[in-house]
Amino acid sequence: MKTALFLDFDGTLVDSISALHSAYLQFLREFNIEGSTAEFQEFNGPPLPIVVAELKKRYDLREPELELFDRYLEIIDTSDTQLQLAPGAGSLLTAAQTLGIELAIVTSSPVNRVSKWLDRHQLESMFQCVIGADSTEFGKPHADPYLLALQKLNVTPDQAITVEDSAKGAAASLAAEITTILLGSHPDTLEHALLIPMKSLDDVTWYLQLGA
Repeated sequence: MKTALFLDFDGTLVDSISALHSAYLQFLREFNIEGSTAEFQEFNGPPLPIVVAELKKRYDLREPELELFDRYLEIIDTSDTQLQLAPGAGSLLTAAQTLGIELAIVTSSPVNRVSKWLDRHQLESMFQCVIGADSTEFGKPHADPYLLALQKLNVTPDQAITVEDSAKGAAASLAAEITTILLGSHPDTLEHALLIPMKSLDDVTWYLQLGA
């Protein structure tokens, strides 16, 4: 049985993809640039600093990178007050606690952003740690965030299981040799012995209760 559950934040634990899409569009519109759904999907997974650096380069934005990052994060923070748990997330968290499974968030967002949201919803005590974009030198799809999560919870890869909603996030977990559940439909899904496609968090809860 698994003793640690690692959860991605945006699009997995919280239903935030539409809010992040709107933030991406608003950010670019401030420079008279019209974003696209395809480009937004390309940036679903990597840490926000990487996203901002790529947008700066791609659109030749003149402002300093740190200033651009702060503005992007400000736009996201404004929408975070409306974010709610994703469907099935509450039941999953309850089931994990009942089963004695430790919880950690492994995300491409800054730790402070996630911690503020957890505190606002009185959920911070449920998680042993939050690993964010500012926790490791290399973020997703590199293995580093998940390797740090294993270290923080003092578990081996075979004792952990990850839930992700993006292929890049799943690639990071798989690179750390952790059993990885990838939610949703992904036409170009990675092929890996440790990858388990699932439709919803309710399926994940059922899987854990069966003694994964």
